[in-house]
Amino acid sequence: MIDGDTVQLDNGAFVRLKGINAPEKDQSGYEEAREALRARVEGRQVRLEYEKDGDLTEDQCKKAHDLIDKELKAVEVKLEEALKAKSKEIMED
Repeated sequence: MIDGDTVQLDNGAFVRLKGINAPEKDQSGYEEAREALRARVEGRQVRLEYEKDGDLTEDQCKKAHDLIDKELKAVEVKLEEALKAKSKEIMED
C-alpha cells in the first residue's frame, strides 16, 4: 500500500484509484486513509476497470489487464501449492 489511493502490485506496478484523492504522506489523515485502503484490498482478489475515455489508451488497458491476470494466476498457483503442502503434512501426521 502506498497511500489511500495508490496500491503497488507484487510485480512492482502501481495502480492509482480514479476519483479518490487521499492525503499524501506528509498530510494529516495519511495513515488512516492508507489503512482503510489496506483493509479493503490487501490479500483480496479485486477487479480493476478502465474507462475507455480515461487516461490510458486501449493498448495500455490491455497490458494492465494482462499484467493483473498474470499476478492473479501466480497467487492461485502459490495458494494451490500451499494447500497441497498442508494436505501432505496432515496426511503424514
